[in-house]
Amino acid sequence: MLLAFAGVKLILSETPVGKLPIPVTLGVIVVTLAVSIGWSLVATRDARPVDAGR
Repeated sequence: MLLAFAGVKLILSETPVGKLPIPVTLGVIVVTLAVSIGWSLVATRDARPVDAGR
């Protein structure tokens, strides 16, 4: 997701649209990371811990 956003950002920088503002870029990065962390926590919530001692 972040790699695709970086590609779109590079493409837009060569068009009349111009460069995206820094707050937009940081917002996309923070939201992507937050969603990824949340999704990971929800997906592994019911996972049983591995018993390393046996």
